[in-house]
Amino acid sequence: MPEPAPEPARIRQHTTARDSATANTVGDGVQIVINRSAPEPKAPAGPPGTAVLQAVDLESPLQRARRVLGRDALLAELSAALDRADGSVHVLHGFGGCGKTTIAQALARHAADRGVPAFWIRPGDVAEGMLTIAVRLGADPAQAAAAKSDPHRSRRWAAQRLSAVPGPWLIVVDNADDPAELGGGADPAEGTGWLTSWRTGMVVITSRIGDRRVWGSGAQLHRVRPLGTEDGAHLLQDAAGIETAGDAVDPDARALAGRLSGVPLALDLAGRMIDAAPFTVPTFARLRELLDGGEATLLDGILPADTPAETADRRMLGRVWESSLSALASRGVPQTRPLLAVLARLGGSAVPVPAEILDPAVLQCLASDFGPEPARAVDRALTGLRDHGLIDMRRSPDGVTLTVHPLIAEVTLAANGDRSAEILAAAIATLAAAVPPDPADTSRWKRFQTLTEITSGLLRGHADPPAEPVISLTAAAWRVAFYLDSTGDLAGAEAMLRRALELSERAVGTQDPHTLVIRHGAAHLAVRRGELDRAEREYLAILAARESLYGEDHPDTFITVHGLAAIAARRGDLDHAGELLRRALTAARHVLGPDAQGTLSIRHDLAWIERKSGRLEAAERGFATVAADRERTLGADHLETMDTRYELALVALTRGDADTALRRSESVLAARRRVVGPDHPAALLAWGLWAESLALSGETERADRELRALLAAQERLPDVDRDGRRHRLRLFRDGLDRLRAAPD
Repeated sequence: MPEPAPEPARIRQHTTARDSATANTVGDGVQIVINRSAPEPKAPAGPPGTAVLQAVDLESPLQRARRVLGRDALLAELSAALDRADGSVHVLHGFGGCGKTTIAQALARHAADRGVPAFWIRPGDVAEGMLTIAVRLGADPAQAAAAKSDPHRSRRWAAQRLSAVPGPWLIVVDNADDPAELGGGADPAEGTGWLTSWRTGMVVITSRIGDRRVWGSGAQLHRVRPLGTEDGAHLLQDAAGIETAGDAVDPDARALAGRLSGVPLALDLAGRMIDAAPFTVPTFARLRELLDGGEATLLDGILPADTPAETADRRMLGRVWESSLSALASRGVPQTRPLLAVLARLGGSAVPVPAEILDPAVLQCLASDFGPEPARAVDRALTGLRDHGLIDMRRSPDGVTLTVHPLIAEVTLAANGDRSAEILAAAIATLAAAVPPDPADTSRWKRFQTLTEITSGLLRGHADPPAEPVISLTAAAWRVAFYLDSTGDLAGAEAMLRRALELSERAVGTQDPHTLVIRHGAAHLAVRRGELDRAEREYLAILAARESLYGEDHPDTFITVHGLAAIAARRGDLDHAGELLRRALTAARHVLGPDAQGTLSIRHDLAWIERKSGRLEAAERGFATVAADRERTLGADHLETMDTRYELALVALTRGDADTALRRSESVLAARRRVVGPDHPAALLAWGLWAESLALSGETERADRELRALLAAQERLPDVDRDGRRHRLRLFRDGLDRLRAAPD
């Protein structure tokens, strides 16, 4: 399909009396001249039953005069290939509306300027077009008509005649979205179709399909991508008929080009809307406001009212991309439509979606035709979407990621508005199943990292989704938020939980058990932030609600008691903190068991109370047993295991056991640097503890160097104390001051 499509009122035709030639201005102010002073050669009628060549339009589609922007390098490469005339085949591939046809038209104009014969073949005209081109380049019409009756013979005959033509020629096969037409019923890669080995000339194919397995190793594939913001802004201004001095760009045009993701067809439609509706949409800024507010859509016919319906239909983005999905469905891959919609919902802002999180069982809910092998159906659908340019598929050592272009995502979701609730539910179910259960499990942090932006997007994109998907979404968001907190991003964790809490309260109310979980998480982060009074008020309200719902021995109830103990400990009320922890521990052992993660957390904090109270032997015993149990149940690299190992090193330092403190702190530092990275707050704390252990063991100069380096690293990092351990870093500074003041 030509992009952008013609606007008949603006096509200029010029006729000269001297040679009866018609010059059609098709863009960039360059004219293709077609000499019509002599009739085209035609095959003789012949006796009854003889095949004859049908009339076929081989001229380039007309297009408004306009610059071709952002394609200089590709056009230079194609022009050089045209000059070589070595029989090369070039495939321009990408999603509908990305500008493939525009590039081919520009190349055709370049050919016309040089006097090179150029021909344009449309879908359905390949066989007739190839034979007619051979005749126009000097072959015998009667032979062409005779060859037509045998497909294999006709392909061989055309190849021989075209290869015998001296000098360059150009054939453009536009919108070749059914490659089998070029392949004689098979993929062109099979070598039995029309794309045989040419010795001269050049063939350019435009297609949504960019699979080398389809086109063969001899074809040169060129992915046509959207325009950059600057070129997109120029295209908007050109389409709107706005003239500027030199290459000046209106900042609002630049912003709108970014909003439309640089898709040439969308930019052309938007520019034409501004040109055609100066009262309704007088400026680029106004159109952007309408699009952002949902008051204008590129789906619903923004062309002028007097635009011919056929042209309008071809110019609507939704129909452009829908044609790809329909083509895939007709080839036995109907799953592409629901799959693209789910991917658009998951990664609508060009966020990469890990392919491994797609669950065929979830997608089956959207379409009943995934068949007996849904995993294979998903594979076929993904391959089809990739080959039609509707998604990007990238492979790396970490796996395969899928990215939907933002404008394709927007249009896809708008086109599926009547199924938006189903699609949202499927996207949320996909995310919820993919988010790991334990944010402190560092072995799953890479997965958490890939899902963070997807989670944020789903939270932002929906004001009032149904209750059931909200519970799944906000539960996933809770886990992602605590992953962010574990990595040191307290602000990111707080923002995510705020949005999750808003959604949960609207969907199920403030006292619903699920909302209470989100509220408890937000209170925990308030403690981390040092906002103890606010956190205490919230914990007490949550505790009252949970005791009313569950009683005192429910896990959610004693987890809240644990939170109140943390506040008491922060305030220095160690006796009250210990009392609350022992109350929580009794319930946790009874309900969860002695080795449950929640029980181990309470036991760890009780040992912490012993250390802070100066009972170091009891603290040593408590931390040692918790460390062993955590390593056995959670693993050595789990954050909580490393936290307990850190506390054991701190106990040794506090009691003056230099050798043990040095050995333990060095081990913890190495583990934290390896697992969470050298700039993580926990790694910085372990660094300081190791430096203090060096000083205790008598290595004061080395300790001085390490403490200086630690403090310098801390200054380079934003808000390094946000994990609530400001006190330890203050101690490190005090330790450095003591080293400086010590006599030599």
